[in-house]
Formats: sequence, structure tokens, C-alpha cells
Amino acid sequence: MFLLVRYGFKNVVIPADILHSNPDIWPFDPLMEQVYKDTARPLPKPVWDGKMKLEDALKIDAIFVFNDPRDWALDSQIIMDLMMSEGGVVGSLSHKNGADGAPNGGWQQHEQPPLYFSNPDVFWATTYHQPRLGQGAFQAALAGIWHKITNGQTLQSKTIGKPFRETYEYAERVLNSHRQEVLVRGGHGVKRSRSSAMSIWSETIPRAIYAAPTNTKAPWEPTGSLFLSEPVFGDLPGENDGPRSV
Repeated sequence: MFLLVRYGFKNVVIPADILHSNPDIWPFDPLMEQVYKDTARPLPKPVWDGKMKLEDALKIDAIFVFNDPRDWALDSQIIMDLMMSEGGVVGSLSHKNGADGAPNGGWQQHEQPPLYFSNPDVFWATTYHQPRLGQGAFQAALAGIWHKITNGQTLQSKTIGKPFRETYEYAERVLNSHRQEVLVRGGHGVKRSRSSAMSIWSETIPRAIYAAPTNTKAPWEPTGSLFLSEPVFGDLPGENDGPRSV
């Protein structure tokens, strides 16, 4: 929440805010009741109750999953509600859902908020001796729920975390900007970059997803990578497309 405010977002709502203002939205005992009480803030507008005008109710413009959700049940319910809503109004239900002959079966066709994830990792390393489920697993769970609700439709979402094209395009812009500041008389754009990774997938995927520069005039090569080691599963036997340096 505080991170989004620092990014410049003016109206930030988290699941705790919605649950605190309308406990019936999740009719089970909260798993993190004290945490919700400590972090919840008043909603800028109420949840739609079926009687008020839609424009008077809380409207969500975008959903961001920045970290591994702690309460999958509550978060899944609220996200599903919004994916089936009319224009992102919390508590509403789109009449286009399941419409015969409509694109995507009518699902997510009524200006529902876009859904963004920041991390595709299904597993991550902790102090436990085996990998634990991460945000990628939560994505898979949501996709499974949506597939069941919609009778086979694919949940439309966007993952913009590691490692994806937008990440490297941003890194390229920052590197070129920094280079121009350092070289008083200017100079050529970045020709080669090196990335460090703790996962073989984080090291090798950039080659496939980032092939062309956005601003540089000279060929830009993102494949000079430093592989630190694989902390989740250890060494992966049979990997031939490895990093240049370990």
C-alpha cells in the first residue's frame, strides 16, 4: 500500500480495507484478523449494495499483486469479484458474463480492471529445507478457479516482473540515461549488459524475450550473464544453455 502511494497513486485500496468495511464479502473468520484491523483504512466510496448508483460505489481501475499473498482465500474472492464486475465496481456483476457468441464468452468484456502480477515464480527458497509456494502458484490457483467459473476460459492478466521484456526495456533506458550523464560529451548507447541471476530461468529467458533495443542505435546484447547458483532446486542436470559465467 505505502509503496503504491510512493509511486504516485492517489487512491490505493487493499483487501483489508474492503473486508473491514464490509465483512460479509468473505463470510468466514479472517485468517489475519488483527493484521486487517491494524492496516485497514476507510474506503473512498462504499461497496455497491445493489441499490445505489454504480457511480457512487467503489470502483477499482487496476489490480496489482506485488508480493506473495498471505491470505489466498480472501484475495482470490475479491479478485474474482472484480473480474466478473461491471467496470470494476466492487459488488456489481456484469450482464455480459457468459454471453453466447461474445468474445471470450463475454468474460472480462465489461471494462473490468486489468490484473497485473509482479513475479511468476511458482517456488522460492526459504529457511525450510524444501521450496515453498510463491506468487506464481497463486497465479495458477486463480487461473484454475477462473477456468472452472467460466467453463474453460483463460484468465486475462499480465505479468510484468522478472524476467519480462518491460523489465529490460526499462533497464536499457536507465543505463543509457546514466551513460549520458557520466560521459559529458555523450557517446554511444549501451552495447552490452550483464545481468546476475539466481535461477537458470531468470538467466536464459531474457535471450528469448528481449532481442531488440528500444533506443540504442548499436546492437544491444543482453546475454552476458552471471549465474550465482540455483538456490531453489540446486544444480539442474542436463542444462546445456547455461550462463557465460558462474
